[in-house]
Amino acid sequence: MIGALTADHLVEKVETWVDNEVLGDMHVEVIYSDYKDFGGFKFPTRIVQKQGGHPVLDLTVTDAKSNVSLEVAAPEGAPPTTQVISEKIADGAWYLTGGRHHSVALEFVDHLVVVEAPLNEERSNAVIAEVRKSAPGKPVRYLINTPPAVPPPAAVNLYENIERLKLDVDRIVPLHGRIVRLEDLKKTIGK
Repeated sequence: MIGALTADHLVEKVETWVDNEVLGDMHVEVIYSDYKDFGGFKFPTRIVQKQGGHPVLDLTVTDAKSNVSLEVAAPEGAPPTTQVISEKIADGAWYLTGGRHHSVALEFVDHLVVVEAPLNEERSNAVIAEVRKSAPGKPVRYLINTPPAVPPPAAVNLYENIERLKLDVDRIVPLHGRIVRLEDLKKTIGK
């Protein structure tokens, strides 16, 4: 973590790097400016945060109080990240939800395809287990990931012995943004 102070010894900027499931090491920068005296202490009236170089917070502070008692109740437990809900959306097709990023499993004659690997190992393991329950005895042979959701290598490597299917852009682009029948997808990717 790196911090910078103004000539008046007020915090001006803080920078650090945090782990991000998509970007890896992500740069985080917070800039504090326009300090104002709020009854005996100075506080920034503008706080701007950037993550990965993009603004994510631009806060204007109109009032601040010191040493105020505050009780904040912790939210009820969030569902575990490993929860996978499988919904059969057609014969041979399942929509896998329950986390922040969703996957699709497609059944072919002698194998399965997973579209979109989750963004971490724990969830990838849970998705693989759920896919195998959906079509017992069939191996997951292909993994299709589409930008911008690119999972880290550790999550992708869990799909052991799976060929990473690289689709010919000219063949798959006509399907983008369309509702596609499973049969049409099978013809398009040639499997």
